[in-house]
Amino acid sequence: MRIAFDGLNIRKGGGQTVMLRLARAFARAGHGVEIFTGTPDMGERGAALGDEVRFTYIPAAASAFGALKVRHAQWDGLMAEKRCDTAFGFNYWIPTSLPQATYHINVIPFLPFAERRGAVGFTRALIQSRYARAALTRSAVNIFESEHIRDLARQAHGSAIRNPHVRYIGVELPREAAIPAMPARTIAAVTSPALHKHNEYLFDLHRLLAERHPDNPVGLKLIGITPEALDANEHVAARKDYALGQESIDFVGYVDRPRLFAELANSLALVSFSELESFFMVALESMAVGCPAIATDVSSIRESVGAAGLLVPPGDVAAAADHVERLLDPVFRKARQVQGLAWVERFESESCADAIVALCDELAHAAG
Repeated sequence: MRIAFDGLNIRKGGGQTVMLRLARAFARAGHGVEIFTGTPDMGERGAALGDEVRFTYIPAAASAFGALKVRHAQWDGLMAEKRCDTAFGFNYWIPTSLPQATYHINVIPFLPFAERRGAVGFTRALIQSRYARAALTRSAVNIFESEHIRDLARQAHGSAIRNPHVRYIGVELPREAAIPAMPARTIAAVTSPALHKHNEYLFDLHRLLAERHPDNPVGLKLIGITPEALDANEHVAARKDYALGQESIDFVGYVDRPRLFAELANSLALVSFSELESFFMVALESMAVGCPAIATDVSSIRESVGAAGLLVPPGDVAAAADHVERLLDPVFRKARQVQGLAWVERFESESCADAIVALCDELAHAAG
């Protein structure tokens, strides 16, 4: 097959990781892949994927509305030009005459409207939901990144979903990463300015740990955001003076994957108060380098981390602090490391991506 990937709305972060990982898997299985993107440098980021993966940059698709226009007005023409015979979309149904597989990697389209609007704004809440729900009955196969997304889709849509399957995308396992016996006395957070990340609780956690350990504080490093992100919402902005006034709070900003793994490996724990995750990839990445994960017991998080994760109720800063203190004990932390490393093996990225390719091949052969 030659497969057209709809990457028009995928700009960065986890979505990009998922798309490029799957493109590599389809190419590994002998298929050609054409990725259509509205991001100018996407081809540079995917340069290592090989000759079987090609990128077509479409400037008109740089905005969400532009991407919609391209799908409705140009998609089939582009497919014919590139000699593609099937389409692979992410979250969105594509108005196309070609058979389509849709991989649902975003939980937001299936939430109630008020929650969608709070997460992405009014316009995107409408558009994302409409096209994600259209895919449920119009795509030849619907693949869900987690059971959580599939179950929400069933609740929200209220009718039969065409060929529903759950396939995890998995995580890269950095075998060469050095895992220190006892890392720095610092917790890490891989986050963004999004409201559902609840970064305000991270600063509350830092403050509480400082009160409990005034002579030997626990540091906090924020990966993925800069101090400018503190103005993103009123709850975080209220902690701005505190956050910027603490020497033991470090804003790392965006880092590449080798440095991400290095930062996590040298952290006491990963901590997240996020309340909205489609698949909690970062927690598994953390456990893959021996860094235990403390996270909120909601969304797909329990499904992603299993018993290897240390879970707390939403917003329960005191419970998170208790887990951090337990991890200061080398014996307890070693036991959590071992459990985490064993759990994450089942999510090895190539095996997970190959399972998605095998599913698409199976359905293609059945249809043919």
